[in-house]
Order: sequence, then C-alpha cells, then structure tokens
Amino acid sequence: MPQNWLMKIVAEVAFAGGFAAFFWYLRRKFPAAAPGGDGPTIEELRPQYRKWEIAAGFLAIPLMGVMFLVWWLIFQGVTRWHASWFEPAVFCLQASRGTLALPAMFLGMASAMFLWMGLYRYLLGERFLEYMRYGSLAAGFDTLRGCTWLFSIMGALAWLGFMLALTWNVVFYEDRMLFRSFLGLRTRSVPYTEIVELHTAPQLRAPNGNLVNRREYWLDYKGGGTWSTNNDLSMMDLDQKTRLFEFLARKSRKPIVQVPVWE
Repeated sequence: MPQNWLMKIVAEVAFAGGFAAFFWYLRRKFPAAAPGGDGPTIEELRPQYRKWEIAAGFLAIPLMGVMFLVWWLIFQGVTRWHASWFEPAVFCLQASRGTLALPAMFLGMASAMFLWMGLYRYLLGERFLEYMRYGSLAAGFDTLRGCTWLFSIMGALAWLGFMLALTWNVVFYEDRMLFRSFLGLRTRSVPYTEIVELHTAPQLRAPNGNLVNRREYWLDYKGGGTWSTNNDLSMMDLDQKTRLFEFLARKSRKPIVQVPVWE
C-alpha cells in the first residue's frame, strides 16, 4: 500500500511537471509578440474581447462533443466495412467502440479547434488577429501559431492511432488463425494444428503486482508465439471469450487447461 501511494504521488508530480514544461516550451517556441506585432496592451483589449473569450469557453465543450461523436461514428462505420474484408470468418476481432473512442476524442478536439477558429475568423473579420493577440498576451504565447501547431500534431497522431487500431485484426477461419497489426504490415497465419496449449485463469497478475479478478484465456503456438484475450482491442466479454476458446479447443483438439493465476 505505501508503495502504491508513493507511485501515485510521483505520477502526479510528473504530470504537473510535464504540463508546466509543455507551456514553457510553447512560450519559448511561439512568443506572445505575434500575431500583429506591436499594438494594444491586454488592458486595452480586454473590454472589447473579454465577452468573446467567455463565449469561446462556452462553445468549446459542446463543439468538441459534437466532433467527437461525428468521428466516433465514422470510425465505427469504417471498422464495420473493414471487417467485410475477412469474410467468411468464424470470429473476426477488431477494435471495439471503446477503443475507437480514444482517437475519436483527440481528433474531435483538433477538429473543433479549427472549426472554432474558422467561425471566429468569419464573425470577427479583420479584428480576428487583434482578438488572437489578446489571447496571446493572456496565455503568454502566440495562441494562433501555437494552437495550430498543437492541434495539427494532435489530429495527425489521432488519425495514426485510428489506423493502427483499424489494422489490428485477429481473425479465426475454419482452418487457421490470422494475426494482423501495424497497418497490416505484420501478418501471420497459423493453422490450428500448430496450437500447442490453451489456458485460462480466473485471475491475472497486473504489472504493479496486484491480482485482478478477471478471467482471461491465452494460447501458445509453435515457434514460441502467444496470443491472449488480455491484449484484445475488441474487448470481448466473458461469454465471447469462452465461445472462442471452446471453438479453438475443438479445432486444435487441445484441452483448455485452467491455472489459478496468469502471471
């Protein structure tokens, strides 16, 4: 318990330090002098643009929520279409809706930011750069350049995350298993005759040493390969895991061996 408490404190300190270092980097890379060069001070700009700043805060959360939902639905549709590539599969494991929510969230944040900038540029017209100067002076860095840089990187990484999730596939046919990952560049087909052992355990040992009460299954196949339901992006429930491994037991003619804990 004391060790977990200490790890929690270290993690919180590291997060706070990383957050502070990140803003230090933004202020160093994108000084607050731009956009607009020399001009009005923040005290002169505040009466004119404070209401726009407040409106932006109220607009940001619902806009991010809408864009998250849009991307999440798009990702789910693309994933269902991608599953048709593997027909006629008995089981086709792909990234779950929960897994797809993470890249959709970050891409939604990036999309919302650029939509907000477009909307404010339209509403404020020639005053947009002056408004961004007000935001830059308040934040301590050039918010136009800094946020464009930040959310462009965020959107690109979110899209890459989606592509990695989309091309993670574990497919079970009548005669073989197919493992695909890393944008489909890593592919391995394993006949069921090469399965060496099937296992299950009601508990597993977490990286921090704690026992987790969750039944998992795993298999070993020739060549030293292992695959487990614990590393499954499709997030199968217990019934789905059980049905899959009962199918594998029939196909491989290997019993499912139960052990107390998966270490």
